[in-house]
Amino acid sequence: MPISFPASPTTNQTYQYGNRTYRWTGTAWEFVSSSGSDSRWDLFLPPAPTSVTATFGNAQATVSWTAPTVLAQTPITDYTVQYSSNSGSSWTTFSRSASTATSATVTGLTNGTAYVFRVSAANGVGSGAYSTASGAVTPSVSDPLFASVQLLLRGDSSIADASAYSRSVTVSGSPAVSTAQKKWGAGSIAFNGAAGYVVAAANSAYNLGSGDWVIEAWVYFNSVNSDQRVAGGDIPSQSGNYNWAWYTTVSGRLDYYLSTNGSTFSLAQAVQFGSIATNQWYHVALVRNGSTVTPYLNGTAGTTSSVGSSSIYNNTNNGPFIGAQTTSYFNGFVDDFRFTVGSNRGYTGSTITVPTAAFPGQ
Repeated sequence: MPISFPASPTTNQTYQYGNRTYRWTGTAWEFVSSSGSDSRWDLFLPPAPTSVTATFGNAQATVSWTAPTVLAQTPITDYTVQYSSNSGSSWTTFSRSASTATSATVTGLTNGTAYVFRVSAANGVGSGAYSTASGAVTPSVSDPLFASVQLLLRGDSSIADASAYSRSVTVSGSPAVSTAQKKWGAGSIAFNGAAGYVVAAANSAYNLGSGDWVIEAWVYFNSVNSDQRVAGGDIPSQSGNYNWAWYTTVSGRLDYYLSTNGSTFSLAQAVQFGSIATNQWYHVALVRNGSTVTPYLNGTAGTTSSVGSSSIYNNTNNGPFIGAQTTSYFNGFVDDFRFTVGSNRGYTGSTITVPTAAFPGQ
């Protein structure tokens, strides 16, 4: 068993453990003497490291920790770093050269998958106990357009904005994080087809104007009945503030709407993304590229709309919402809702490449 030395010792403070005496040198506990025949101070394994943290990168994570206090005669010679993609049910050891550094970059991870990490220290006797697991991180590629992402809702552990701006988001009614159904990461946002929605607070950053933009998300339908408002720019009971919307206007079909005046969908009304079915994930993207707005469903373009130089109506009452409009409640899941203003992200043509991982961060 590792010795439990006193916390915050002073220089030259001694500590008695059984018949052994140790002294704090200012940097480590050092064996001084034994009053009996047992002086096997070198048989103690190192305690577990503490304060293990991780930060994500592209298919990797940088793990850092605090070294445990050990005897001067049995210094740490190496650390073992392990990772888990199932919340610690099983662990994989990361292969690395022996090192006494208190950080390591774990490579070979899968973007879009959440990982936790733990660390153990080793000395000349062997390896000690593993630390408490770190918090979960999700590796992803960096996004060169991250500054243009005005809202990013992942739904991994909370319904909160993961953009660089941490914008205010309100949950009304039933929406909640679900770990049972997800496209990426640890969870998604669940909507049960009853009263409730998620809405961002008003901000001028959500003004689509007449420039390029992309509104996209992964969507899973529990129902494909007509009259489900998946997402849009106005919240329930705000007539006269229409600007954009995704709707299952017809059973088994997803459509989009666009407005310049706020009172009617003057630019696009019930224009098709394409056919949808239950129990599968769809990448849904509505894209403006110059004078054209194109809907994409799993990378395939639907019916485009010519919008010229028109500006999309600016609703100053609230930002984007997901899940409802009046009584048109969505029944399903949304993962990685991303709202990009000022770029079409290269989403042009009759097909686009569907993202193969969670939307990246900075």
